Amino acid sequence: MKTKLLTLFIIFSWLGVYSQQTSRIYNTVVFPPNMPHSVLTSNPPQKDIPFELYGEPSFIQQFTSKINQNSLVISCIPDSKSPKKYNLSLSPETDFDALKAMFIQSNVQYVSVEDTIIPIEAWHAFTEDQIRRLWELNFTLTNIEAKRQWVLQNPAQLEQAKHNGWWDDNTQLLNKAIHDKKNYIRQILK
Repeated sequence: MKTKLLTLFIIFSWLGVYSQQTSRIYNTVVFPPNMPHSVLTSNPPQKDIPFELYGEPSFIQQFTSKINQNSLVISCIPDSKSPKKYNLSLSPETDFDALKAMFIQSNVQYVSVEDTIIPIEAWHAFTEDQIRRLWELNFTLTNIEAKRQWVLQNPAQLEQAKHNGWWDDNTQLLNKAIHDKKNYIRQILK
């Protein structure tokens, strides 16, 4: 959980710094990590896609109305609890290329997939083997994070983990898993 929050913080810090340097905020759709089938395959089996939306206020206001005009969209509804979160419901015949075209027509400039920012033009569907490998990498990260959370919940366990070196070893494993995932994503996005 901390890794995901840290990654999102880094992504948005980068966007913020970059936009400050250019005096511009880029219109970005951020997909939650660990859900690659819904946004990465050529024919996603999942047609309800959650995402977060960032950009200029005028872009955000126009986004929902533009995307809801598309005949493949059943609905695009903002979350009542968080104004940046949306749920996009698509018709069954929607494929990756149609989803990408919808976002381009709605003036989206970047997408964040698996904690990696991609210009919308460079975004492409992944193969089933790539999806499987991403799932494996995400599974590894989830297991490492779950063990860390369990240790963090018990001060005695944390003290023992630090004392016997487990905490340092686990931190190295976590950093390696994050690095492996980022490298894999960079590799398949080339």
